[in-house]
Amino acid sequence: MLLTRLGYEADVVSNGNEAIAAIAHQKYQQPYDVVLMDVNMPEMDGLTATQHIRQMTLDTHPRIIAMTANAMTGDRERCLAAGMNDYVTKPFRLEDFIQTLSRCRSRSSSPVLDPNALHEIEKMVSFNSSTSISDFLTETIDEYLVDVPVFFEKMQGALNQADSITFHRIVHTLGTCSATLGAMTLAGICKDLERMAGQGILAGAAEKTTTAIAAYQQVRVALQAERRRYQKGGHL
Repeated sequence: MLLTRLGYEADVVSNGNEAIAAIAHQKYQQPYDVVLMDVNMPEMDGLTATQHIRQMTLDTHPRIIAMTANAMTGDRERCLAAGMNDYVTKPFRLEDFIQTLSRCRSRSSSPVLDPNALHEIEKMVSFNSSTSISDFLTETIDEYLVDVPVFFEKMQGALNQADSITFHRIVHTLGTCSATLGAMTLAGICKDLERMAGQGILAGAAEKTTTAIAAYQQVRVALQAERRRYQKGGHL
């Protein structure tokens, strides 16, 4: 098998249901670093399986690479929006495949959240509020996770209407909220989108918004893990 020859240990499943079961079982053994997800699997397709995996409660979520023979317009965006991290079309060149795996390895080395940001919030709450740190952070994370999908929906509506002013306002709010919680990669993408909208240029904003959605999927997972830790009484 190609992955074995490249030095990776790999498990093989036949459909999306088996993929979900394998990921769920990782709680009790060595977690998967990367999932190569066939988009057109039987019983449950790769997009649906990915959405289920991203909703699972895991300490660490694997990076998911879409594998598809389709190369139609919008396929990559749909994969990223479902929560996948990268996209490879079949048949692929070995060099391209290795490069994709390398990107997963390098990205996973940098944290999704900047711990200093949450630490600053902790200090602010401890000095200025009678509310417990755990309660405050839990509520803040909950509000963010509820608000962000609404932001993306409104951003898409503004793009459909070519309304750069509304788009600029929403993406600015999203970026500010994301930076406050330490989601600096997502905040950086929002900065780029904000700059584009400020110049009245929305060409390319749809694709970059899809990238922002994919970044948010990782942020959501990381914040849910932080939320569980705060509920258990843990601090940074």
